[in-house]
Amino acid sequence: MVVPLTVLVVGVAVVLFGALHDRAKRQRALAELTGAPDREIPGYDATAGTPQYLLGDLAHHRREPLPAHDGRPRAMTEGTEIAYGFASPAFATHADGLAVLDRPRILLCRGRVTSMVDLLPVLSRTELQPLVLLAEDIDPEVLDTLAVNVAQDKLAVVAIRIGDADVDDLAAGLGTTVVDDTDLQAGYVPDDHLGSAEQWVSTADASWPLRP
Repeated sequence: MVVPLTVLVVGVAVVLFGALHDRAKRQRALAELTGAPDREIPGYDATAGTPQYLLGDLAHHRREPLPAHDGRPRAMTEGTEIAYGFASPAFATHADGLAVLDRPRILLCRGRVTSMVDLLPVLSRTELQPLVLLAEDIDPEVLDTLAVNVAQDKLAVVAIRIGDADVDDLAAGLGTTVVDDTDLQAGYVPDDHLGSAEQWVSTADASWPLRP
């Protein structure tokens, strides 16, 4: 179970916007998300209507207590451990510090995720299906926005920084295809580039994907 703080609705996709404490950053990010993209983004429907937002400073609701997990998640006993955990404790879904997603899609990015706009086509396509985002680096504002959505249960997402990991080896182990950050920015993320898992579990130090 997950809980969110700020919302961007794009068609059936819901993306929360918030946790930007600096007003200039918040205004810049809001302008970026509400304004027309400065490039064509394949897969993103620009005619889908105006997104609706609940800004972080208007949604200072305390996060509900996280539930305890009933027993050890199946992925931790049957899955394969990888040495990369979630980028922030805000992605935990249970009181024991675990982030547990059932049947998520997996986006593995080579390079740096720099903007929420670049994630919109993927989030829109997967609708409210859980998403695991792994990237060599993720901009702090993107992490803040994702975390605040998770905190208010608007998105089921786990974001993971993998640093200088061998992304090709990781892709082979996860059964997914590496997406270069330039392709992500261009909106080129074919559905068959997204991996999937029966269950995904992450802590601050490691993750356990359970392949379908």
